[in-house]
Formats: sequence, C-alpha cells, structure tokens
Amino acid sequence: MRAHLDAIDRLDSRVHAYVYVDRDARAGTGPLSGVTLAVKDNLPVAGMPWTDGSAVWRDRIAAEDTVPVARARAAGVAILGKTNLSEWANIRSSHSVSGWSGRGGLTRNPYALDRNPCGSSSGTGAGSPTECWRCSRSTTLRSC
Repeated sequence: MRAHLDAIDRLDSRVHAYVYVDRDARAGTGPLSGVTLAVKDNLPVAGMPWTDGSAVWRDRIAAEDTVPVARARAAGVAILGKTNLSEWANIRSSHSVSGWSGRGGLTRNPYALDRNPCGSSSGTGAGSPTECWRCSRSTTLRSC
C-alpha cells in the first residue's frame, strides 16, 4: 500500500486522478487483503466525500458503502480514495469539458499531459496505468 501512496504523491499533482486520498487506509483480512482500490467519486464510500465532482457537494460525506465497495472491503481490500470524474458524470451540459470537475480540476492523460483522458471516468482511466492503485471501480470502467 505504501508504494501506491508514494505513486500518488509522485504523479497525481500532474495527472489529477484523485479528488480524495485516504492516507490512513488499511487492508482488512480476507482473500483480497492488501489489494488497493480507487473508487469513482459518484459512488458512495462510507466516511469519504461523495461529491460527483461538484464543489456544491464538497461537504457531503457518504454514510455507507455502495454494494461493490462493501463486498470489496469485506474481502480485505483497502479503499485508497476517490477518483476525479467529469462533473456530474458529464451530464451537466452538452458542451462540458470531458474530464473536468469543480472539485478536482482537469484530469490529464498520463501518456500526454496536454490532453485529457476523456469520458466521465477520467480519473479512473488516468490513474490506472500510473501505479496509484491495484484496482479501480467506476460506473463505466472496472480494471484490475
């Protein structure tokens, strides 16, 4: 887990994949103990901000986990934090900038920092190849 936090410290200031990092994340016991997970910010994770990328909801904290997160946690997965997304999953306007949110700014493509990774799961997509987590969960993308 330390390696993933180090990668976040080293890379995320340029990529902006995360909107929230739980530096106290701990792995539980179970068959997936030690696996790290990043969750798109439009999915609730107990005790973490749940903003859909919007500064309007910056103070909203999830009371409970969404079902896939609860199952992952029960299997021992460490939840590292929440990933950036296009604000409100890109449904706020037909002219919105893909990969931008009021909470996390513009997510950048890790292979070409002058480009965005496109799509509402931009943080999840951008962070996956950067070693900032082992697995990710969003509404449109799962990777392990």
